Amino acid sequence: MFLQLSPEQRELQKQVKALVAERIAPRAAEIDARDEFPQESYQAFKETGLLKLSLPTEYGGIRANATTLCLVIEEISKSSPASALLVFPTQAVIRTIREVGTEEQKHRFFSTMSAGDKLAAFCLTEPNYGSDAGSLQTRANLENGAYVVNGSKTYITQGPHAHFYLVFVRTGPGKRTAGISALIIPRDTPGLSFGKKERKMGLGGSVTSEMILTDVRVPKDNLLLSEGQGWTILSRHSNPMRVWGAASMALGIAEGAYEAALEFAKQRTQFKRKIASFQSIRFMLADMK
Repeated sequence: MFLQLSPEQRELQKQVKALVAERIAPRAAEIDARDEFPQESYQAFKETGLLKLSLPTEYGGIRANATTLCLVIEEISKSSPASALLVFPTQAVIRTIREVGTEEQKHRFFSTMSAGDKLAAFCLTEPNYGSDAGSLQTRANLENGAYVVNGSKTYITQGPHAHFYLVFVRTGPGKRTAGISALIIPRDTPGLSFGKKERKMGLGGSVTSEMILTDVRVPKDNLLLSEGQGWTILSRHSNPMRVWGAASMALGIAEGAYEAALEFAKQRTQFKRKIASFQSIRFMLADMK
């Protein structure tokens, strides 16, 4: 299927490509080797508004659709997948609030994100439950107008660096997916802490860590939709963006690898010829493309 991009999408793609070439690509290897939060990438995205693409226009965003977000994530991933993971989860959380949040929730959270300097994280996986997310055990009990949350999450992208977390919890007794709800939890909430930092191959610079919730009190107003609607939110709103984002990252990584291999083949000389002129090399490049 041929996808026709709008002039606005092509212009944004061009701008992101230039930004990556100037400020991200030259430091990509260092970001990966250092395996620390990519402050340089964060600063670049903050300055250019890439962290708030999904916000409604009244909050400074462009209400970016899925195609636009995929283009941005793909371009960044060509040089630095770790940097793309600053944009990807944040947009997934913004889109979820945008689609299911109340007007009051949108105003409360989007107003603080309108400057384009906030990161958000998606918190579903637990130490004992990943693919079987319907069995998650992190509990939220309603007490005096607030949910008291206890449990832990794992593989949280940008864990200690995010400002807001979309956390899936169990509010119903033994109902599997029917007992799951979704809460928005700010980083500075007492009782919220972070544990082990995971080491990853190819994603050095993207901080992935364990989240620990100990008697974390979350206002009832931070509940998205109603109790028991978490699985609906996950399957209809959050998960599609996770799939689009992961696919865009994978495509960007593959394209970046191809472009790097092609450039190397054009520069490398063996037997007094550029290796790009050898048929066997051309076959490999053609297979990659």
